[in-house]
Amino acid sequence: MTVKKALMFTAILVVASLLVAGCGGKQTSSAKLVLDKALAHLRALKSFKVSITWTSASGTSAPSSSSSAQASRADIDVTTEGGLAMHSTSDQGGQKTDEYLLDGVAYGYAEGQGWLKQDASSTKAINVQIADSLKTGTKDLKILSQDASSYRLSFKMSTSTSSAQDSSSTSSTETTTTTEFVVKVDKPAMNIQEMSVKAAPSASPGSQAQEEVITFSGQNSPITIKLPEEAKNAKSAQQQSTPGSSGL
Repeated sequence: MTVKKALMFTAILVVASLLVAGCGGKQTSSAKLVLDKALAHLRALKSFKVSITWTSASGTSAPSSSSSAQASRADIDVTTEGGLAMHSTSDQGGQKTDEYLLDGVAYGYAEGQGWLKQDASSTKAINVQIADSLKTGTKDLKILSQDASSYRLSFKMSTSTSSAQDSSSTSSTETTTTTEFVVKVDKPAMNIQEMSVKAAPSASPGSQAQEEVITFSGQNSPITIKLPEEAKNAKSAQQQSTPGSSGL
């Protein structure tokens, strides 16, 4: 997974919220206050480390013995000092990647092609994507528990998407995905420490249930990201793109 795709995947699991199909449910004022403060702090981070683990199961709306489950992991260092920079390593079923984003350009190593690069000037940092995604559309927001050091919040979001049954059909099918969140917030700093995300689509052929855990650490600690020497002469991914190539 590339830096850009990792960010896209995270944004999707964090509900593609621009498509959220309305709000509902009751929200306690205290829970909303905690969430609003935590999201504001998340968006304002200048540097951090994030670990993302996710499991998807195809064929059913929830993992089962008959579904095909795949677990993946990504570790990403992010800093915005002097511009957005990221370093990502990921492992998807044994397929490992080592990727960078610096000065609006994403770099990645492609087997058989060497280092490739492509424009990533529109990429936003994960913390900004998550904070913006969760600003509206939450429902059933509540404080699950709290102690002297942290809050645990829970809420849901729903998205609806329509797709044509085939290229010649004027009819379409609608899929509704309900995503459940559990968020752990550090009380003293109001930083989000961990997010558990479960997306359960309505049963349909090819649908996937997905579970993701996002863990933040090293908030606002110094992080230096340097492009490897061998990547500095990377070729354009668009020029190197061929059928079956991995690309960035």
